[in-house]
Amino acid sequence: MRRWRCFFLILIVSMGPVVAAAQTGEVTGVHDPSVIQSGDSFYIFSTGRGIPIRRSADLFNWERAGRVFDQAPEWTHAFNPLGNSIWAPDISRCDGEYRLYYAVSSFGKTASAIGLAVTKSVDPASPDCKWIDRGKVIETPERSDWNAIDPCAFEDADGKAWMVLGSCWRGLKLVELDRQTGLLANPAAQPISVAAHPPTNIIEEGYIRRRGDFYYLWESVDHCCRGIASDYRILVGRSKDVRGPYRDRDGRPMTEGGGTLVLASYGKVRGPGSCAIVDFGGKSFLVHHMYDADNAGTPTLQIRQLFWAGDGWPVVGEPIRRPLLEPEATGERVAATKSVVPISASGDWSIRYDFGEAHIIELNPDGTMDGGNWKLERSTLTLNRVKAAKTQKEECTLGDDGWFFVGRTPDGVVISAVREHPQ
Repeated sequence: MRRWRCFFLILIVSMGPVVAAAQTGEVTGVHDPSVIQSGDSFYIFSTGRGIPIRRSADLFNWERAGRVFDQAPEWTHAFNPLGNSIWAPDISRCDGEYRLYYAVSSFGKTASAIGLAVTKSVDPASPDCKWIDRGKVIETPERSDWNAIDPCAFEDADGKAWMVLGSCWRGLKLVELDRQTGLLANPAAQPISVAAHPPTNIIEEGYIRRRGDFYYLWESVDHCCRGIASDYRILVGRSKDVRGPYRDRDGRPMTEGGGTLVLASYGKVRGPGSCAIVDFGGKSFLVHHMYDADNAGTPTLQIRQLFWAGDGWPVVGEPIRRPLLEPEATGERVAATKSVVPISASGDWSIRYDFGEAHIIELNPDGTMDGGNWKLERSTLTLNRVKAAKTQKEECTLGDDGWFFVGRTPDGVVISAVREHPQ
C-alpha cells in the first residue's frame, strides 16, 4: 500500500457484455491482500484495523473471518499513534507455524517498522488459532532514505528465508531472515537494494516468487490510494540469483527503473496493484486490489489466472467469474480445473495493447481477420498481422471459459481482449 511517500470438452459459450468481473461477498474495502490456503479454505489478510481476515472455499465467494488483533500491539503505537490500522500484511507458513508480517507507519512519515505475529492455525474456529506477536523485526527512523513497510517473506531454492520490503526514496530492499525465529538473520547487515523507480521513486509492494530457474520480483509503482485517479500498476523482473540483479524483459535493471508491465488501469479497473500469488488445481492466480470506477473508487479484491508467455514472462487474464470448486456426484467438492475450450474464437473482440484504448477486431469463422489471419489450437490463439509487408505473430492464450485472451507481442507489449458480443 502506498503511504504517500513517495486466474476434449466442446462447449458453445454464451458471453455477456464486456465488463471486468469480480469476486462476490466481502470483496470491497480490501487493500494490500495477502493470501494463503489452509485445509479446505483460502484466507486473505489485508490492510485495516487489527488486520481483517476474509475466508473462501473456492477463491470466488468471500466472507469475513475476524481479525488478527483486537488491539494493535503496544509497541506499534510509537509508529502509528493515530489508531489500530495496520498495513500490508504478508502471510506465509514456515516450519509448522503461520507467520504474518505487517507494517506500521503514518502517512508522510519514514519512521516505520515491520512486526511479526505467529499462530499454529489461521482457522478462527480452531483451538490452535492463537496469534502471538513476536514484536518488531526491522525499523527505519524518521529522515531515513527508505521505509520499512510492505513486507513479503519467502524461501529460496536452498531453504533460506528472505524478506523483500520497503517503498519510495531508495526503493525495494532485501533482507535475510532467521528461519527458526522469523526475525532478522543479521540485524547489522545492510539491506540489499533490488528495485527503484526513478525519478519519482514511487515504488512499493515488492513480492518475490520462484519459478523454474528464476526468482520473479513483482512491484507496484506510481500512485495508489487516490480512488479512480489512482494510476498504480504492476511490473515484474527476474533474476537467477535471489540477491539480484533483477532485470526486465528488455534487460534493464530494476534498480534503474526497469520493469515489465503485467497489469495497469483499464475500463472500471483503476490502479491495480499490491499483488500476491496462490496456486490451486495446477494453476496459479494473481490476487490484487483495484479501485472500482463503477463503485466510487472503492478498493476491491480481484483474482485473475496467471499465464506464462512462451518467453517466460507472465500475463494475467480477466478476473475469475466462477467458483474454482464444483460439486461431484458424490457431493464432494473438487477443483474446477478442466479447461473448457470453445468450438471457435471467432467473433468480435474488444482488444487492448498495454491496457490502452480498446478497439474492436473481428475474427472471422474462415480464419481471416482484418489485416491478417488467426488460428486456434487448443487454448493457443495465434494472430498473424500483416504490417508493412511483414507478418507479426502474436501468440495468446484463450481463457478457460473462452471470454478473454491474453498474450504479448514480439516486442513484449501486453495483449488483452474480451468478447464484445454474445456468441
